[in-house]
Amino acid sequence: MNNIEFAKLSDKRLSHEARSLYLFYLRPMAERGLCLIDLPSLSLAMETISSVCPFIPTEKLITDLLNELNLLGFIEKKAQSNTWQGCSVVLPYFNADTTLLPQKPFTMSASWRPSSNFTQTCLMAGLHSADFTESELNSFISYWSGRHELRNQHAWERAFALRLLKHRSAYTASGKNTQTAAATAAKAANTSAAIAQKASSKAEKI
Repeated sequence: MNNIEFAKLSDKRLSHEARSLYLFYLRPMAERGLCLIDLPSLSLAMETISSVCPFIPTEKLITDLLNELNLLGFIEKKAQSNTWQGCSVVLPYFNADTTLLPQKPFTMSASWRPSSNFTQTCLMAGLHSADFTESELNSFISYWSGRHELRNQHAWERAFALRLLKHRSAYTASGKNTQTAAATAAKAANTSAAIAQKASSKAEKI
């Protein structure tokens, strides 16, 4: 999350439901280049069966929350439309030019997230995709939160991209090693079977 988003999300006019819709659904969608609104999907995603505070939003309620986010500048329709269903949207605060953000080095924090420039950073690092899981992000944050390393946003994003590249490369290598080991084992088993058959045939002749 960038500093502009963090400040805007503290706005007292923003409901908790709208904040959750933005943080947990719309923003992650934007990080992956998905900007199409589907009301039924959002309604289902927002549903909870909590015994303390259950939440079963209708499509109308999701529409009201989108209107609230739109009013406060969090989302905008790319084209004029009377409904949110099927609309392509942009997230202005998410897409905010990073030159407007403080570039001073900072230590890693639990609220840190890559900016909209992360896709380009990944490509430059050698990754074909900027996709990542929350587990990978949390692991990165957890590792650096315990240290007093100071880096600016771009440097942190590059470090995260290189970590993802390292893990992807290790996973690929592990898969190849497993296949090689399996092939070697199969070859050894076939050789042993051939030797045993040959010895058996020789014994029968004697």
